[in-house]
Amino acid sequence: MDVPIGFVSAGGVFKSQVRRDSGRGQGCKCSMDDGVGGGFGSPVPLKGKTSPDLFFRLNAELRAAITDERYGDAARLRDELVVVRSKDPLLSARDTLKNALDKEDYKTAAALRDRVRELMRQRSEGNGFSLNRISHLLVREGSVTKVVSTAADGSVPISHTKFSEKNSAYQQPSWSPSGDYLAVVKVSVVDPKQRRLLVFNVFENELVVDWNIEETPFYFFWSPCGTVLTYLSSKNGDLTCECVDVQTRERRPQFGDGRPFFYDMKQTDTIWGVAHIGSKSVVECFKLFEAPEKRERIVLTESPGSFKSPQWHPNASQEGGSQALYMVKDGTSSILKCTDIVSGESANLIRIGNGASVFSMSPDGSRLAILVRGERAEELTVIDGPFDANDQRNMEDSPFTVNLSVPFSRTLAFFWSPDSKKLLYLSEPMDSVSQYHCRSNVNGQS
Repeated sequence: MDVPIGFVSAGGVFKSQVRRDSGRGQGCKCSMDDGVGGGFGSPVPLKGKTSPDLFFRLNAELRAAITDERYGDAARLRDELVVVRSKDPLLSARDTLKNALDKEDYKTAAALRDRVRELMRQRSEGNGFSLNRISHLLVREGSVTKVVSTAADGSVPISHTKFSEKNSAYQQPSWSPSGDYLAVVKVSVVDPKQRRLLVFNVFENELVVDWNIEETPFYFFWSPCGTVLTYLSSKNGDLTCECVDVQTRERRPQFGDGRPFFYDMKQTDTIWGVAHIGSKSVVECFKLFEAPEKRERIVLTESPGSFKSPQWHPNASQEGGSQALYMVKDGTSSILKCTDIVSGESANLIRIGNGASVFSMSPDGSRLAILVRGERAEELTVIDGPFDANDQRNMEDSPFTVNLSVPFSRTLAFFWSPDSKKLLYLSEPMDSVSQYHCRSNVNGQS
């Protein structure tokens, strides 16, 4: 039986991965052949569907019609797909770009290329778009895997790969924020040195990146514009970060290496990175795609806090500059600082007492989640803003609006929803290591 062992969702829902017990898992309703595609041939309701949802449903129906030799239905579905593509701004722009390239009209193609990037950026930032699909890893005979995606309700399966060879497997499917691309790692079970990075354009059913990579990535992170994929891997005792532009299919200069290595990306006229590189003991900002030897670095601190990445503030400063958030050591305490990287102005936002701290600001900048971990206890707290850059506060005695407090022994991870109204967290209760709790609303409701 083919069993889904994990999923990563895309477009307006939490990005997460869930492991299921193979003895109790329920097989995903997918085509069992080794071909790329999918679908059952059963009618599906199309009224009220978004254009991406319509695209995948019609595509699945078309493949099924062709397989069943229902060529009249196939012709009708093909024409409906053309209409759906023409009404979707991004798909339509891609089709027009392809036509310009076929005609060798490179001047028009250059303008359309920029238009496609802008549309991808808009989708990545939300603007009402939701792909609402889930990627699965199907397992056959223990190690052979296949990457498929389904609608959120499990319907409309599409296979993005064939089943892997007997001695290889796919790992870590990751959606781009625009919902266009799906990245996955293919590794050899026999020879760990044989590994490839694959990136698929799911709307065009096209493999756009197929590269040999030195180490197996354990962390994927997409740029806000949805065109750049970065990944972390372990190498020679350190962590190294590589990046690829999936639209131009170019390898970019190595991000850097260090231990620990935490980073965030921000999209302006170019892509900026801010990184805590542990072996260099600095938090610094830089333009991501400049060669390392030419890269201008803005060092924010040489005494960074002990854990978690710096983060770009979702909102600009009063002067319109990009702001970076990061922890700084101050004796036995830590201070959450905010710096305008253009003007260089810096302010203390919050002072935290003893213990390691992890922070994450909500996408709209209105709330802050802070995890403070001491020797024997920890607490995850959600704080309402606004956050005055000139007001230094203390976690222990300043008046905060605390929406959520989690006195479990260990919080494993937490993530904000795109609308900033929910916080997803996974925690390990004090009396057991076999159960995990998940709560989402910041008002404390499950």
